[in-house]
Amino acid sequence: EFELLAYLDVMDNVLLPFRINPVLSLNSELRERANLLIQEVGLDGKQRRYPSQLSQGERQRVAVCRALVTKPAILLGDEPTGNLDPHN
Repeated sequence: EFELLAYLDVMDNVLLPFRINPVLSLNSELRERANLLIQEVGLDGKQRRYPSQLSQGERQRVAVCRALVTKPAILLGDEPTGNLDPHN
């Protein structure tokens, strides 16, 4: 499971850390970073789609974007590419 919220679209799922953590503040630069991450993983044009409208691999890429958007110093993942094709 990727723990995406069904009632949030791709962009809002990626930006979720900024909505639930009061230490993080959301600004236009971070929105642009989220958009660039979405483009980099091949989901450009799908920012307003909901998880139910995405394949398993696309959902996994959204989860990866959400994990990276805050620029963590370290990121641990259990099979982070399990549902991705070789190209992705």
